[in-house]
Amino acid sequence: MIKRILLGSLLAFALAAGCSRADQPHPPILQNLMGPGIKVVATFQAPGNMTAYVVSIQGENHVIYVTADHKHAIIGTMLDEHGRNLTQAQLKEYAPKPDYSGLWQDAEHASWIAEGAKSPKTVVYVMSDPHCPYCHAFWLASLPYEKEGLQVRWIWVAYLRQDSAAKAAAILGAKDPAAAMNRHERTFTEGGIAPLQHPDPQTLAKIKANTALMEQYDIQGTPAIIYKDSDDKPQLIVGMPSLKDLPGIFHLPAQAVDDPALERFR
Repeated sequence: MIKRILLGSLLAFALAAGCSRADQPHPPILQNLMGPGIKVVATFQAPGNMTAYVVSIQGENHVIYVTADHKHAIIGTMLDEHGRNLTQAQLKEYAPKPDYSGLWQDAEHASWIAEGAKSPKTVVYVMSDPHCPYCHAFWLASLPYEKEGLQVRWIWVAYLRQDSAAKAAAILGAKDPAAAMNRHERTFTEGGIAPLQHPDPQTLAKIKANTALMEQYDIQGTPAIIYKDSDDKPQLIVGMPSLKDLPGIFHLPAQAVDDPALERFR
């Protein structure tokens, strides 16, 4: 798939170019790459007399470069003569900015379980699947910050496996959901909480609504971390962040995160 071979980038380089309408006719070679979940969202002139197309692939933006004769398409990362990455800066310049203005309010009205500070200095929401190892890693990493004023509100979804809903129902539908969640996370490496054989329909409806919220905002993975930036605007991170980024996400002083299971996230 195109999505698998489009590479991410680490370096940024400011590129001046004119942006044109994304809905203009596209060359046949680009149309041949289009399919379900793939659409052109912007286009601009790139170096080498090429036309660049910002393409959304299942919610993620990438750049495809088309040569001037429209006979060749290049999928990947463009570097300049100094080895600096141009594609990341182009994405930053031309890709549509996601609108998460309603996500925070929608998360507030979802079905969630609160962990951490009772009178929080900071609140974040996390969409989590009970089978997700990166959600478990985020749970481990957030524990030291909960002692400093963080409250994490866990929105349980059924995303990864067939029995995800039944496992999530065992947590969300328990008499003490917070205790059930804690038990699940403490035993995660041994399989965690057992899925319910006959989940309560009302609990399943809540999990279905939580999962629909992911689909509404085209969120393509877990954990989906919803937080507010320094300007009090909702932001979204999908996946386990680096440990060094947590203080900025939580708006709290850096804490010692010593669990050896998190070493690869440093």
